[in-house]
Amino acid sequence: MTAPLSELLKEIEKTVGFGEVLEGLAGGGLVDARVVGGFGSAAAAAVSKHAQGPVVVVTRTVAEAERFAEWLEDYLGSDRVVVLPDGQSY
Repeated sequence: MTAPLSELLKEIEKTVGFGEVLEGLAGGGLVDARVVGGFGSAAAAAVSKHAQGPVVVVTRTVAEAERFAEWLEDYLGSDRVVVLPDGQSY
């Protein structure tokens, strides 16, 4: 699947505060970034382009996780997004 919104990630990377997130990633530590409004999936996608490992997003419900994954796929493509099963499935 192509990622129709992938070009928007370049603009997100120019936003205030994004540089600090990247500095935290470059330092090898964990980065706790909270995004207000509907930009969470875009911010997570932009961060994942620079992260050396996986980017983990925690949601309150399985339905929210599935929606978030669909939005991420628009930025990254379906081959780079996975939803882990919730703890209730075991």
